[in-house]
Amino acid sequence: MDIRSFRDMKVWQLGMSLAEVVYKTGNNFPEEERYGLTSQVRRAAVSIPSNIAEGYNCWYKREYKRFFILHWIHVLNCRLKLRQLLHLNTRERKQKCIFWKILIMSQGC
Repeated sequence: MDIRSFRDMKVWQLGMSLAEVVYKTGNNFPEEERYGLTSQVRRAAVSIPSNIAEGYNCWYKREYKRFFILHWIHVLNCRLKLRQLLHLNTRERKQKCIFWKILIMSQGC
């Protein structure tokens, strides 16, 4: 596969899908965490494809690597916040299923 743009990269596509899922399901997260963990996980999810796009357009290899390291940090941060949400709300089965689906999806990024 010929990569002509960051949009052609599978990791960017997965990151975009993850961000979309996190935003769409964010309303199902615990109400008391709307301005806490929910906000943090949304920002982390959006940062994943953003850092890939920025890193792809860097002129210098060192800068390129820095953005991909940032990408990985945001993936880990997103997964950590989702796990925290999962442990906070263990009563709602529907929410647990949503958190697990997003966690599994984030492993591909």
